[in-house]
Amino acid sequence: MQFPHLVKLKQLQFLSHQSKIASKIELFTFLPSGPQALTSQIPLNEIEFKRLGYLSLDPNERSGFQARELKSVYVDSDAVLLKLIFHKCHLNNFNVFNQIGLVALNCMGEAISMSRQAEASLPSKSAQFVNNQGGLDPETAL
Repeated sequence: MQFPHLVKLKQLQFLSHQSKIASKIELFTFLPSGPQALTSQIPLNEIEFKRLGYLSLDPNERSGFQARELKSVYVDSDAVLLKLIFHKCHLNNFNVFNQIGLVALNCMGEAISMSRQAEASLPSKSAQFVNNQGGLDPETAL
């Protein structure tokens, strides 16, 4: 999924189908940096996604495949692209073709202005200080 501009993702909500349920969904984001941040088109082979983690979904046997599952995931990630990988489905008699269904996806966060994007692409002073002081945070290094 491509956002129209840089966003700060705070939360993702997934509403799974009642019988076509993925066993696992992996989450990845991409934020261009350096020369990539200056171009609007980046070749696919140059995109390196950052893995945020994964979430597992319930097989839904207890409800007789009648209830949908709403899963909320809190993330704190700047992104232009969101990549989702759906793993194999939970097997059941209502899903004879082993399909995966996502009823809704809700991405919550805020837009980031271009000036904040430029600041975010620069290494912070505290990060430089930590790297130069043998892994110590600024307070400890003093």
